[in-house]
Amino acid sequence: MELAKFIAALSIALFASFFVVEILSLAYKSPEMSYGSCSSTALCTSLIETQCGKASGGYDSKYYDCQSRVYSSDAYQQCTQDAQKTQDSCQKNLSSQFQNYQVVSFLLYGLTGVLFIIIGFLMLGYRSIGSGLLLGGVFIILCSGYISLFSTLTSASSLFSGLLGGTTGISLQTFQIMRAILYFIVTVLLIVMTYLRLDKPGL
Repeated sequence: MELAKFIAALSIALFASFFVVEILSLAYKSPEMSYGSCSSTALCTSLIETQCGKASGGYDSKYYDCQSRVYSSDAYQQCTQDAQKTQDSCQKNLSSQFQNYQVVSFLLYGLTGVLFIIIGFLMLGYRSIGSGLLLGGVFIILCSGYISLFSTLTSASSLFSGLLGGTTGISLQTFQIMRAILYFIVTVLLIVMTYLRLDKPGL
């Protein structure tokens, strides 16, 4: 009987934690870490096209001579410097967004974990259920940093997949919602069955 209660408590802790992770990751999404979007080289490329046009078929000596003059011009040098500054500023902005996301997500998971711990202590009269919720809160707090990092990597992976041509079938968000619903149903079933079979007074 004690082993059954331990397994029930651990199962409740795991599935409740999974449910919370899915819900919070849906409610507070990670910023898209796409440093490629910060590239500003196209601005300077357009400067060459404006002054030299486009190369014709084969070796176009007139075009390449013009291109060489543009490369050595003050306007092009200034353009590359401005483009680099713009790119650096964009990358710093993305890094700042990621740092803010980590702080806020850590607080969200931490507060949710504390709430689970409090509820778990209040329900220790139902030993397996209370212990499961308490342990789930501990899991959420201990893993909060890794969870935020994983959410960011998942967001980046989703963006990379989209750049390669998109995904077929259901979207990542739809899949997350399906997982959240499944974890919620399993958690509720575990709590109900644990109460009826293990924690109900008189058993």
